[in-house]
Amino acid sequence: MDTSIYDMCRLPELPALAEADMESITIRGAAPEEGEAPAVVLTAQVSGESVSWRSDGSNVTADGTVRALLEDLTALSFARCVDYKPSEEAVAICGLDAPEATVEIAYTAETGEAATLTLSVGGRLPDKSGRYTRVDGDSTIYLMETALLDPLMRVAANGLDG
Repeated sequence: MDTSIYDMCRLPELPALAEADMESITIRGAAPEEGEAPAVVLTAQVSGESVSWRSDGSNVTADGTVRALLEDLTALSFARCVDYKPSEEAVAICGLDAPEATVEIAYTAETGEAATLTLSVGGRLPDKSGRYTRVDGDSTIYLMETALLDPLMRVAANGLDG
């Protein structure tokens, strides 16, 4: 058995993100034709064992959208590998040449070091059960369940107001 192909399509383990370990979350929607999409930035403030979240100076800790987003970000996982060596055409078909959303999470790793997780989210599957994704500059295309990405996609499209 050729283990190299197996290894290429092995699902990467995403870091175990606990809310208390996250320092900031930056979400961008699809970029307009010119320029960069505006970002929603959530910044954590830790006091003892409690975490509060701020966006544009406002405390958004109790905001339902923020709570749903945090819950889903701590549960992110890949459902399967779609293409471990995609062509440019495959990247475009999956909507990852111009992602619908990008999230960057700065967090403290288990080792105590600062780390960043970047996830790009492309188009939906025809049956709408999942979305094509990429992680941390890896060219491999993975699939994530739509339900885990719904709050992220709402924030990317509408900010915290939508």
